[in-house]
Amino acid sequence: MVLQDIYLLAEIVAAFSVVASLLFVGVQMRQNTQAMRIAAGQGLVAGWGASNRDIISSPGMAEMLVPLLAGDSKLPTGADGLRLRLWSQNIIREGEMNYYNWANGNLDDHHWEQVQANAVWFLSTPVGRELWNELRLNHGLDFRGKLDAIAAELSQKEN
Repeated sequence: MVLQDIYLLAEIVAAFSVVASLLFVGVQMRQNTQAMRIAAGQGLVAGWGASNRDIISSPGMAEMLVPLLAGDSKLPTGADGLRLRLWSQNIIREGEMNYYNWANGNLDDHHWEQVQANAVWFLSTPVGRELWNELRLNHGLDFRGKLDAIAAELSQKEN
């Protein structure tokens, strides 16, 4: 075997090594993407669970949500109004985080549809719409556009 044959054999081995490395990186990226999607879904469920636990464990929280759930047309004032605004801001912020996770491919369509269903419900209530109009500028343009479109569609259905 001459030196040129050894050089050619080394090039072939190096080429196969590069291909094997690229395949390994591709598999790792796919597994990482799947792990990120699972984590995003778990985060969504954990956020809903935390919000529900707050409502269940605190009679004041449950009472504060009555205007929203009852379809009242006026926001409460005072401490209840403040609590409702802060709770709503937290829920909307969580929805925004989930929107960007979904838009970046980290949250599956099924979970995003659940988030959208919650947004539709929230925006279908008079208090929810008023809160969104009050809080909307605190959110990113893409997410704001998504919720504004839902609100506009709901308004068209009402008229």
